[in-house]
Amino acid sequence: MTKLFISYRRADSQHAVDRLYEALRKHLPKKDIFIDVDNIPKGVDFADHLSRHVSQCETLLAIVGPQWLNLADETGQRRLDSPDDFVRIEIAAALKRNIPVVPVLLDGTPMPRADQLPPDLKGFERRNAAFLSRDSFRGDMDKLIEDLGLKPRLTWQVPAIGAGIALAVGLGALFASGTVNFPSAAPAESSLAGAAAAPAADDFADVAEASKSPETTLPATSEPAPVTATVEAAPAATLTAHKTYLADPANLRYRTEAEAAIARHEAAVLRLQTALAAKGFAPGSVDGRAGSTTARAIEAFRAASGYASSSVDLTAIDAAPIAALAASVEAWTRPVTTPSRTTSDPSPVRTEPAPRPSQRAAGDVFTDCTGCPSMIVIPSGSFTMGSPSTESGRSDDEGPQRTVTIGSDFAVGRYEVTWVEWDACVADGGCGGYTPENPSGWSKGRNPVMRVSWDDAQAYVSWLSRKTGAKYRLLSEAEWEYAARAGTTTPFSFGSTISTSQANYDGNYTYGSGVKGEYRQKTTPTGSFSANSFGLYDMHGNVWEWTQDCWNDSYSGAPKNGSAWTSGDCSRRVVRGGSWSSVPQDLRSADRDTVGTSYRFIIIGFRVARTL
Repeated sequence: MTKLFISYRRADSQHAVDRLYEALRKHLPKKDIFIDVDNIPKGVDFADHLSRHVSQCETLLAIVGPQWLNLADETGQRRLDSPDDFVRIEIAAALKRNIPVVPVLLDGTPMPRADQLPPDLKGFERRNAAFLSRDSFRGDMDKLIEDLGLKPRLTWQVPAIGAGIALAVGLGALFASGTVNFPSAAPAESSLAGAAAAPAADDFADVAEASKSPETTLPATSEPAPVTATVEAAPAATLTAHKTYLADPANLRYRTEAEAAIARHEAAVLRLQTALAAKGFAPGSVDGRAGSTTARAIEAFRAASGYASSSVDLTAIDAAPIAALAASVEAWTRPVTTPSRTTSDPSPVRTEPAPRPSQRAAGDVFTDCTGCPSMIVIPSGSFTMGSPSTESGRSDDEGPQRTVTIGSDFAVGRYEVTWVEWDACVADGGCGGYTPENPSGWSKGRNPVMRVSWDDAQAYVSWLSRKTGAKYRLLSEAEWEYAARAGTTTPFSFGSTISTSQANYDGNYTYGSGVKGEYRQKTTPTGSFSANSFGLYDMHGNVWEWTQDCWNDSYSGAPKNGSAWTSGDCSRRVVRGGSWSSVPQDLRSADRDTVGTSYRFIIIGFRVARTL
């Protein structure tokens, strides 16, 4: 496996390196790309540290932009002339080891001449260079990846064989015979939102006709047996029918939609069970699977609350009525019973105090000020954090799996922090006055702010806390995964795969039985896609999101109460969720990555949490 070291100057080439890194992540796991060169542990000899990391890599990419050669330090000295210059140390170490050193020249930057380089970089000018340009980045990047001999980590996966092979053989027979017979009755209309329409008979006939060459004479047959092409029907609108459909590996057409529908149903039931338990109605196991005990708890709630809505069918696949009932249970307050007074009873009648903000119920939406992020209350609960060893695309740092219990409700930003919200902080004198560079042609407004470091995110939540008097912060990594999963155990909150109609990522790549889709190549306005069952948007894709946790390469010794892990490599923090440029496996609820606290990448933003 190729291990790459990316050497660059932030002031010279940050705009290109974040895109380069994300493109390489589609071909290499994060552990095989070393990039955070200036997050060096305190007390460590940085020259030894950098040389040691270079020695672990097989190729060094030296990113050379227009300022790379002559960028000066605070004294006016050219950085490259200093023996302590990080870039010089890195490239010199690679040249000394005689590993491939690839100069990557940005936007027409010329190759440095030998007389412009310090003695320990002699020979760098003779290395065969690659080229990257803003205007032709994708083509240039494809060429670089090809030259490096890299292969995609995850390519399109053909669904389970069986029906697909039968269909191919069947169509071959149809084309050979020139005969296509279709059933007279149209297939049942799908009850699944977004399911593809069944191909009409004429579509197949056109394909059959097009497959014949004008010069081809089909052999005469005495009495060709009619062949019937069957069309797979969508499952009925019940939970059982969807599970039965998935149990048959030959069923492929509606598989993604069925898995997503089941995930939404289970998440809605889990939310309902959580709310019933919190109000004292004993739904039994809080596991997202509704049984008779949950049904009796619902009836007990109806009797106590006078809830007059029509009954909810827990066996139906539609999750919306279940989620609506859950919201009603969450909002309901049990009345306080006071004894009736007699004329001889002088004690005053007690009234229930108005709910304090800390008593907000799960699912409540609020903002603490004009221009502040819209927040939603997430219920307390337990979940299994991490991914099973059988999950496709997982890394070892996603385990070992463990049960995490979050003991109190907390609030989370419904959306990633937007440009509007960031600019409000800057206008109010906060956030260090920093305004990130926005690429030409990209929208700001309700799009997520990006090119913000972990340190920048800390500045924002500090400003927000001062402004509102509430305790705003970043989510812990455990809170983030709990909120992203929203009661599900599948790789994504939408099911076992994901599509570009559900999230913003590189649709040239697929996961599981998913299909290719759109690659938008930039951020989209927050809330452009459906929320998960907790009411959170863009937990998958758009921008990676900073969390509070220090980096650790496994969960061994991690907190089990949902708090942030504040030991480990705290010069690097955990990011979650994937971005507009990610492959879908990086959008999984369990996927995690790490970036140095001072790095500002075009693919990284954040969302906020609030302690209640």
